[in-house]
Amino acid sequence: INKKKISLLKKNAYIINTARGGIVDSSALLQALKNNQIAGAALDVLEEESSLNDSKHKKLLAQLTKRDNVIITPHNAFNTHEAVQRILDITIETIQSIIENKPLQNKIE
Repeated sequence: INKKKISLLKKNAYIINTARGGIVDSSALLQALKNNQIAGAALDVLEEESSLNDSKHKKLLAQLTKRDNVIITPHNAFNTHEAVQRILDITIETIQSIIENKPLQNKIE
């Protein structure tokens, strides 16, 4: 969703992105919000999440988070009871294998 696509939206539209960060051009989104082109945004993924230490992206994220019409939540789809239990089980199995000097089942080479 770039500047051109955002310009096609109604002023009372909200952009909601729970899919992938790269779907929404964050700079275009911020400009649209500043210019009151759209009503707001809800994001649980961000463009260039892997580059959040980059000063440009930090500044952009800071500007988005300060807006009253933007909600940013953590993207944690893995955070179900079952997924967390599986992570714990695998961690315990790995530690036990290391202690018992057994081959690791989840070793990545």
